[in-house]
Amino acid sequence: MTKQDFSIIGQPLPKIDAWAKVVGETKYADDFFLPRMAYGRLLRSPHGHALIKSIDVSRARELPGVYAVITGADLPRVKFGILPVSQDEEALCTEKVRMVGDAVAAVAAVDEETAERACRLIEVGYEPLPTLMSIEAALAHPEIRIHEYGDGPNVHKNVALQFGDVEAAFAASDLVREDVFFYEGNTHLPMEQHAAVAHATPDGKLTLWSSTQTPHYVHRLLPRILDMPAAHIRVVAAPVGGGFGGKLDPFAHEIAACRLSQLTGRPVKIACSREEVFYIHRGRHPVLMWIKTGFTKAGDITGCHLKTWLDGGAYGSYGVASTFYTGVINPVTYKMPVYKFEGARVFTNKPPCGPKRGHGTPQPRFALECQLDKAAEQLGLDPAEMRARILAEPYTKTANHLTVTTIGLGECIDRVVEASGWREKWRGWRSDSATASTAPAGKRRGVGIAASAYMTGAGTAIYWNSMPHSGVVLRADRSGGVTVLCGATDIGQGSDSILAYLPAEVLGIEPKDVHVHPADTSLTPVDLGSYSSRVTLMCGMAAIQAAGRLRGVIAQAVAEKLEVAAESLAFRDRKVGVPDQWERALTFTQAVELAEARHGVLAFAGSYAPPKRAGKYKGGGVGPSPCYSYSACVVELSVDEETGEVELHDVWIAHDIGRALNPLLVEGQVEGSVYMGIGEALMEGQVFRKGLHKQPSMLDYKSPTTLETPDIHTFLVETDDPEGPFGAKEAGQGPLLPVPPAIATRIWIGPPAESCGPADPATNGATRAYGRPLPERSGPADPATMMRLPPFTYLAPRTLHAAATALAEHGADAMPVAGGTDLFPNMKRRQFEPKVLVGLRGIRELTGIRGRGREGMTLGAGTTLSAVAAHPEIVAHYGALATAAGLVSSPQLRNMGTLGGNVCVDTRCNYYNQSHEWRKAIGFCMKKDGDICLVAPGSSRCWAVSSSDTAPVLWSLGARVRLVGASGERVVPLEALYRDDGIQYLTKQPGELVADIVLPPADGWTSAYLKLRRRGSFDFPVLGVAVALRMDGDRVGEARIVLGAVASQPRPAPDAAAALAGERLTPELITRVADLAAGPSKPLDNTDFTHPYRKKMTRVFVARALRALAGLPGGGRAAEEVA
Repeated sequence: MTKQDFSIIGQPLPKIDAWAKVVGETKYADDFFLPRMAYGRLLRSPHGHALIKSIDVSRARELPGVYAVITGADLPRVKFGILPVSQDEEALCTEKVRMVGDAVAAVAAVDEETAERACRLIEVGYEPLPTLMSIEAALAHPEIRIHEYGDGPNVHKNVALQFGDVEAAFAASDLVREDVFFYEGNTHLPMEQHAAVAHATPDGKLTLWSSTQTPHYVHRLLPRILDMPAAHIRVVAAPVGGGFGGKLDPFAHEIAACRLSQLTGRPVKIACSREEVFYIHRGRHPVLMWIKTGFTKAGDITGCHLKTWLDGGAYGSYGVASTFYTGVINPVTYKMPVYKFEGARVFTNKPPCGPKRGHGTPQPRFALECQLDKAAEQLGLDPAEMRARILAEPYTKTANHLTVTTIGLGECIDRVVEASGWREKWRGWRSDSATASTAPAGKRRGVGIAASAYMTGAGTAIYWNSMPHSGVVLRADRSGGVTVLCGATDIGQGSDSILAYLPAEVLGIEPKDVHVHPADTSLTPVDLGSYSSRVTLMCGMAAIQAAGRLRGVIAQAVAEKLEVAAESLAFRDRKVGVPDQWERALTFTQAVELAEARHGVLAFAGSYAPPKRAGKYKGGGVGPSPCYSYSACVVELSVDEETGEVELHDVWIAHDIGRALNPLLVEGQVEGSVYMGIGEALMEGQVFRKGLHKQPSMLDYKSPTTLETPDIHTFLVETDDPEGPFGAKEAGQGPLLPVPPAIATRIWIGPPAESCGPADPATNGATRAYGRPLPERSGPADPATMMRLPPFTYLAPRTLHAAATALAEHGADAMPVAGGTDLFPNMKRRQFEPKVLVGLRGIRELTGIRGRGREGMTLGAGTTLSAVAAHPEIVAHYGALATAAGLVSSPQLRNMGTLGGNVCVDTRCNYYNQSHEWRKAIGFCMKKDGDICLVAPGSSRCWAVSSSDTAPVLWSLGARVRLVGASGERVVPLEALYRDDGIQYLTKQPGELVADIVLPPADGWTSAYLKLRRRGSFDFPVLGVAVALRMDGDRVGEARIVLGAVASQPRPAPDAAAALAGERLTPELITRVADLAAGPSKPLDNTDFTHPYRKKMTRVFVARALRALAGLPGGGRAAEEVA
């Protein structure tokens, strides 16, 4: 069929659930509420590897409000896993924990707070065992066994496949490259956290509503785990707020909710915290790769040998399949006549890894594409042309027996090459002309390219069987509506909408006439789940088959009524009739009534099983797919050679979609894949340190914001694949694959270092190349706690005096609060536990900006940061302050946060700004609940770092602060407000409030502020540089340089400032002053980036700030995010 033959297919239609999601009507699992519902929590292990010697739940059971407490002894002693070959998990561990976050007990109570308190009353006796936190450590210590099964000590799975003689191929090659790559692990980061509600009824039946991508597999496992008949269990997939593969496994919270409901006779809800999701995530495997490939002079691949080592974490999950996927898909992209693959998945004491968008394939794709670019450089070939000439051919078989159908990769490459201007840009680097006047020296701009392939559904099921992989039931009723029942889960990709579009196209009705009911094991036919980009193809084909059967029956009835041949009828515009006699056409409602009168209830099934194409060798079932999608990507970026900053300017992505059933949805999926690929390449990483997950929060686990996301130019290439519904292929995963290597290859091409990762060696970016494996990192974190505010009394005084009096009356039990943007998160983590909060928002005398720049200004401490940043007098005369206020956090928080709050903001540290249970696991620090500093254990003081943006600027401007207490007020220089101590970092008295910030006249002064952070928004400074100069003609009359985020207080650089006095701002002087300014900068390992890197950046940022004030080339921007 051509595009002209369709009325629905190919149109940019909204998703059928779009309105409900936009207005907040969609009910996710955590939104469910049932009468008499109890709330559950899981007690999770604080140890990465330990024997369980005892569990005492008696105190928890005695706590008022607790309905039930269970351990592994309250469940059948069976292990489970998503794959039949990896049955190694327990819902609640009984003898041993293998990772921080393993569940050992569960509580159901009247509310979550009570359940949380009960968990803390459970006493577990552990015997810690050595933890193995890397591939190297796990293989080096076979005497320490994480599991007693597998293909060797701590080896979950070994794979060895060979197709042809690779050594002979290498011998016949003109060039043989051998490279080592490492791809860091990362997590899915869905907006919705995992949650489940279970309801056991008196008749012995059980219903589970869960945020799951695989209700069928959960339904298959629960009978064995709960020891009850499968026919008595119903699993309903609630709407999923993002999955990306992270909700494919059965999880402990689902099983615990079921068992607790059975014991209590109540519905039980368990919603995981964000921190828990980081532990149960099943995300991208860290993979170490060795690849050796032979090439001819023309760039043809003669043979390839790939070895992969996967850091699998503590459990099997989908790991066996993941191991195969790190090798088996590569040959479907380029002609690769000889291929050898060896893979090993290794158990470690980290959270288990599994399927994340692109399941197992981004890592080897990264290695192959980076190596292709290195080979192209050695051979003197255009990387784009080289790829285009070695593409796999359509309708062929690969060396490892995979069947390629249509392949539009050549057109994809052509589209991105043409649109990006690749031919004019690809050779080497060029100056960043877009910002030539202000760009720092050494900032270079260039383009990188990569291509990829991905499957459109797995060719075999997780458990081998001859049944369909997907089924759909269509029912038409007398209203003219059509109901679709399908077991697939819409995880945001729009599969429910596809299930409306396809029958609507076949039946000539509107998508609004179709009612989709998905993912209910008691109502819908089986679908294997939302993974491997299978739903559109498999459910789509089943839906078309069912709609075709319904159409046939309706056509027979209408043909009899109109006395025409059924084959002559058309279905369109909600009517059925002969095109040449359309005035006689019946409405679809009438047609349904006729058909029902003739045939009875109009309900028809459709099903789909993929073609059997598995290779005749062990492991041949992993990799075959009905068809493969293809993508090509060009990225234009610039690299700052001083800082390592990578800035993306444009991404051109072309995707072979087969046919775009809805181009609007396809473009959204493609662009979402690009966004995720950018994060994996430049920011994201599951990093562990000192036995803990370093960053189990959305604040500290860095992912791109819209500010780091460049313009994405999407091209859809249609090849009309015969295997897909109306020719469609997948779009949800494949476009991610070429993005990381396209970024990395561009960075590698340029000087000075051969590195595919960011310049800062401590960055969490996903991709590293041409180096050694990462050093061992030790274990994850501890049980997650809920992020809820503790009880407190809120006072709302109307005057400053009344607020100061209230603080004095309540003493240490009280704290002031204005915007609360820092205080409330700290209270949720129990870092602050005030019994009384004194609200300042209603005090008018704390707000407002008075005066003019030439005479001096007074800023109320309660003035919002947004107001400070936008005030014209501040922008004109105190530019650094406007800049700093405008760089705090995000726009929403700047609208709430106040200047006084930022001036007094708490110091921060990686070991302090974590949940209570995280801090308990590592050992509390002296800033809260402990007696040592974990950053400097031999020190007697706390080294938490100042995190204010405005404080160093105000210090440099010579600001003063007015402090008001119950006994009076005083005015002090701002620098007198601080002391260099991470705990007692403010000198003001406990009952004193910052009322005003007073700025001196700005006449003759100019200022600048630069901020180092990983993201362009929602990030604290890891370095702030404030410079203020008073100019006397072309010479510096007076200077102040103050550094932020390098100590527990803003740190002045007096020697550097003194060196400026009386001097002209020449490049040579600026270099010398920058070196002097680095002296007082003594950052420690307590925030983002390494401390040597942050010290180095002090020189760079001071120099850039001075160049900006001097009007010299290479002045810095306000925020120098380094990705």
